[in-house]
Amino acid sequence: MMGDNANLDAPVPQHVLDAACSDGREWAEGRTLREVWRECPRPDWLLWLAGRLDTGTVEALETECPRLDRCAKECPDYALEYAAGLLTPERLDRCVVEWPDYALEYAAGLLTPERLDCELARRGMHRPGAMDIDVSLEAPDTWAEPFLMQRQIIEYHRRVIADRKRRLIEKED
Repeated sequence: MMGDNANLDAPVPQHVLDAACSDGREWAEGRTLREVWRECPRPDWLLWLAGRLDTGTVEALETECPRLDRCAKECPDYALEYAAGLLTPERLDRCVVEWPDYALEYAAGLLTPERLDCELARRGMHRPGAMDIDVSLEAPDTWAEPFLMQRQIIEYHRRVIADRKRRLIEKED
């Protein structure tokens, strides 16, 4: 990760190069962050890099040379795995449609409740109510259980917050 005041004309940080694949490392060595962002020949590499940089650095690079959306369009699986939090809601939704399994694995917390319900329903895992999530299906996908539990926790906190807001409003009246 880099600081918000990253120098885009500095060489790619060594810790980023060390984590890259050998081909990517060889290509990026000696280049600046700005050069890598503008010239990166592979969308999967750029998405991987975006996931390694802090949001402020990616936003600065995107302002100068917007590439994230196009790369996510070309490699939605990598976009979900490495840069889901950086995608626009529209691009995230399109990536989810193309790679729903990756979406549930890497970006479940970013999905709207409606999209999450839709993807779970495609797997035969639908829930009758907001808090009634059934993880005891006849043949449950064990990988989905943590996401179902995460969803249950989110729904619980939404209900608690809504209840507190309602109580505050009633108290003011």
